[in-house]
Amino acid sequence: MNDKERGIYKKYSVKRLGDKEGKHKKCFYFVIDIKHDKFAVPALRAYAKACSLEYPSLAKDLRSIIETMELCEPHKTEILISKLRNIRMLRPAGR
Repeated sequence: MNDKERGIYKKYSVKRLGDKEGKHKKCFYFVIDIKHDKFAVPALRAYAKACSLEYPSLAKDLRSIIETMELCEPHKTEILISKLRNIRMLRPAGR
């Protein structure tokens, strides 16, 4: 069965950082591959709009990712990854 027929299935293992109490241990996470998924930009745009009033910094970071993705041609992966690392939310904590 191919991905178009399969629907949601376990494809990634996600570990949440800084969850000492284990509150999010059994949470369900949905991963979007922003490098390859042609639906990533519209999904990120919708999420940025939805969270903008309550989480304005997150919305700003998501819009920065979208802008970077739209400026980079698909074959320039190294440039995209390099620019995304400059967005503060993608840097390791404390840097």
